[in-house]
Amino acid sequence: MGSSWPSSAIGYFRNDEATARSRRGPWWRTGDRGRFSGGALHFTGRLTDSLRHRGENVSAWEVEAIVNTHPAVAESAVVGVPAQEGDEDIKVFVTVTDPGAFDPAMFVAWCGQRLARFQVPRYVAVVDDFPKTPSLRIQKSLLSRATSDSFDARSG
Repeated sequence: MGSSWPSSAIGYFRNDEATARSRRGPWWRTGDRGRFSGGALHFTGRLTDSLRHRGENVSAWEVEAIVNTHPAVAESAVVGVPAQEGDEDIKVFVTVTDPGAFDPAMFVAWCGQRLARFQVPRYVAVVDDFPKTPSLRIQKSLLSRATSDSFDARSG
């Protein structure tokens, strides 16, 4: 690294290649998505944490933020799974407060009232817990992309 990098953000620890990939001139490319509104920057997700569903870009973070407001949902993770029509279908994994009382069909209907049509999950998988990193982030790469273990909203 050269001396042109700001000293407050010199790069990734012992990883010059990752630092070089993340820099564009003086700018640090974090991979975060956001928008400005009313003079404030609003975080809308990660560039690498999105999927394409029916021709629309879907931020997994945005869907998870809504899903996590459901009263029975403790935590969620959204991933894309292969779709017959091309692009991806949306699969949501949820940990719930009372697995015996959780109704996936009612949950999908609830999502339909709060999310754009193209953001509503097709598949719902209830899990006991999530694989996590040491910093407690869900390791989505370890979540199953199979649909046979899930409720399918199309077949009810």
